[in-house]
Amino acid sequence: MSETVNIDTSINKTVSSLLLFDKSLVINGYPTVRINYDININNLTIDDIKTNIDKTMFDLKDTKSTNKFILLLDFNSVNKTNLNISKFKAIIMYVQEKYLDKLYKCIIYNYTRLWKFIIDMLMNVIDEESKNKIILKKDLEL
Repeated sequence: MSETVNIDTSINKTVSSLLLFDKSLVINGYPTVRINYDININNLTIDDIKTNIDKTMFDLKDTKSTNKFILLLDFNSVNKTNLNISKFKAIIMYVQEKYLDKLYKCIIYNYTRLWKFIIDMLMNVIDEESKNKIILKKDLEL
C-alpha cells in the first residue's frame, strides 16, 4: 500500500535539547519530531530524557495541528557510540505509555542490516498499537 505524502516546509525550528520539533517539515498536515543526534544520551539520565520528551510534547501543543506528530528516525545520523539500548528501551516504553495517542506515525529510515537487527529486537518490547504506527523505509531522503 502506497501513501501520498504532502510536505509543507514553511515554518522555523525549535530546539528542545534531545528532540527537534521541526516546524519547517510538515507531512500530511502533521508536524515532525526528530532526534537531536548531536546529544549523547549516555550523558543524560532517564529522568533528563523524560523531561526533554515532555518539553517537546508541550511545545507541540502550540501548533495548529491535531496535537499529533510524526517521529522521524534517520539511522544514517545515529552515532553508534551514543547508542544505549537500555536507555533506548526505556524511552520507547515511556513514549508508548504517555504519548502513544499523540504519535501519528514513526518513520524509521536509512538503516543497515545491523540496525535492522536492533530494530527487530526493539520491536519485541512494544505493543501492537505501537507497531502499527511504525513505517520502515530502508532508503529515504528528506
